[in-house]
Amino acid sequence: NLPAAEKAFNMAIERHPPFRRAYKNLALLYVQKNDLDAALKPLQKAIGLGESDSRSFGLLAVCYMKKEQYTAAEAAYRQAFLLDPDNKDWKTGLVNALASQNKYGDAATMLDSLLIEDPANASFIDLQANCYLGMEQPLKAATNFEILRYLDQATDRNLDLLGNIYLEKKLFIPALGAFIAASAKADGNNFDRSLKTARILSDYGAQAEAEKYI
Repeated sequence: NLPAAEKAFNMAIERHPPFRRAYKNLALLYVQKNDLDAALKPLQKAIGLGESDSRSFGLLAVCYMKKEQYTAAEAAYRQAFLLDPDNKDWKTGLVNALASQNKYGDAATMLDSLLIEDPANASFIDLQANCYLGMEQPLKAATNFEILRYLDQATDRNLDLLGNIYLEKKLFIPALGAFIAASAKADGNNFDRSLKTARILSDYGAQAEAEKYI
């Protein structure tokens, strides 16, 4: 009975403003209702009153991420991770907070440790590939996209990016293979993208590959 619980927590806070547990439980109630905006203030208040468990800091970080306050989210995730370093949610959240601030090197390094624990996690491999692109290390990104391809987890976007990396390196045959695979993965009519791909191949001097692609 969440409405009654919410009313009771607010009454407890009104009667005893320093009631730390009431603020925390009210915040957890809002999280349960998926109302992260409402959860933020009671979480901040609970922590300000001395609440220091990893869950409180982790949920605070989630609230900050939703509001796109990435620096604050990073700080909260670091505190949650410090208190509970085995919690994958906090590590994943910290990676996302870092990547959202273009701190690609730190994010890629953390993803290395996550991939040791879960080497076939497609979302980790994909995110690390995008970090490598942000670090201007396209061949490292290509390695990750090829791993996704091997695992049959690559999306058409992954394969498009892979094809573009190979084109930049003038590796026309692998590029052609990646673009054809992207078309096979895509849903619906992708004529415009396919024509663009053929033109890129032609511009790079790979006339035979462009003809085959068309």
